[in-house]
Amino acid sequence: MKLGKTFSGQHSRPVPAVSLSQRPADKSTRPAAADKAVRQINLLLFVMVLILAAAYLLPGLSARNLAYFLPLRALKIGAILLVSFSTGYTATAFQTITNNHILTPGIMGFESMYVLVQTLLIYLYGSKIALMSDYGEFLLGVGAMLVLSGLLFLALFRGRQRDLFILLLAGTVAGSLFTALSTFIQVLIDPNEYMQIQSKLYASFGNINVNLFWISVLLTVLAGLLSLPDWRRLDVAALGPDHCVSLGVSHSALALRTLLLTAVMVSVSTALIGPMTFLGLLTVNVARNLLKTYKHRYRIPAAMLLGALALLTSLLLMERVLAYAVTPSMLINFAGGSYFIYLLLREGKGASKH
Repeated sequence: MKLGKTFSGQHSRPVPAVSLSQRPADKSTRPAAADKAVRQINLLLFVMVLILAAAYLLPGLSARNLAYFLPLRALKIGAILLVSFSTGYTATAFQTITNNHILTPGIMGFESMYVLVQTLLIYLYGSKIALMSDYGEFLLGVGAMLVLSGLLFLALFRGRQRDLFILLLAGTVAGSLFTALSTFIQVLIDPNEYMQIQSKLYASFGNINVNLFWISVLLTVLAGLLSLPDWRRLDVAALGPDHCVSLGVSHSALALRTLLLTAVMVSVSTALIGPMTFLGLLTVNVARNLLKTYKHRYRIPAAMLLGALALLTSLLLMERVLAYAVTPSMLINFAGGSYFIYLLLREGKGASKH
């Protein structure tokens, strides 16, 4: 039997059969495989959080001390989860809206703002602040920080995209202004009242008010539920304002909602446990490098879980290894500050090449 000829005049050759396993993967299956890998990483982070939580919660418990130690430890773990939830969402969404990988609410002067608000409350109300109910003092502090942070964020990020180092400079100037005002006011107040301020200047999980914890949970959960519809819109916002508008998403409205929810969550968590400047920077950038995905429905939970891992690790080190010689915020800020310097140096090298 003669072989047929091709249009080039050469004999055709039989094409070897290719099994399904040898064929290249369909491009449509690649996103699904990537999503599966990301979900597995988040599941692994969740398991690690459970292990560390159990390592902190269970050792040393007995029938005699269970009623005393278990609620105290559970309250600390609850506060860690609340702070991690707030920090994971706010830092991730904040960086997406501002379109850079370095800025976070803490770096933009929020810690100095918290100190200023607490100093002003003591200066204006003095010893009367101690006579207020827990809810009154807490809501007053949260409300003041909410107003100031909202004005700060809207002033800095209103309009089009700004240069990273200009925003860093603006945040540094704002933080320096808040610090200078706090120092000036602290000189004017009574020394006994000054001691009340000192107890609130550092993040602590040791003196959490149970009543304030539950109202913080309520406010944070409400803000989190309001933010859920915007998680997919943040995927589009990461493309930039122009692409965002062309795809049917109002970038200005999304930015306004995100900044307001950021102000609420950060105000509540900071008023509950104190300032922790570099936690968001550390967790968000590690989550981005670990997951390699643009989808915020995966990146935000990963940042939350990494925040819980960092806080639980620092708490275990403080209580079980370092014997309360340092605070968790010191460990977090040391690691996050070192990472912040690394990011600045890397950005500087990238800018010098261009």
